[in-house]
Amino acid sequence: MRRRIFRSGSALVGVWLIPFVAAALTSTESILVFNTLSCGEWIQRAGYPTGKMTNEYWLAGFMSGQAVASKTNALKDTDIPSMTLWLDKHCKNDPLSNSVVASKLLFLELTKRKTAKP
Repeated sequence: MRRRIFRSGSALVGVWLIPFVAAALTSTESILVFNTLSCGEWIQRAGYPTGKMTNEYWLAGFMSGQAVASKTNALKDTDIPSMTLWLDKHCKNDPLSNSVVASKLLFLELTKRKTAKP
């Protein structure tokens, strides 16, 4: 009896979630959120404690994803505060740039440094 109720409840929740999952998958806004974050917005957000933390967490996830995708151990011997400072400096110098592009440049810089070491 309990299993039947659990299955019915699970099916009901699953059916109820379908429209929300479909809407999330078809929404271009959720895909473009970080692509549209300019360096100016990055720097502005860094001026607030929660914004700085959000930037750091996002950068940590992005850089980890780049490392896994490229199978490159470019993040060894570096840390989030240092990477965040690099991105902050880049974005202050070029506020019209895109934070994702800047993050990719940072990853390339770290990759070059790791491969240049003997």
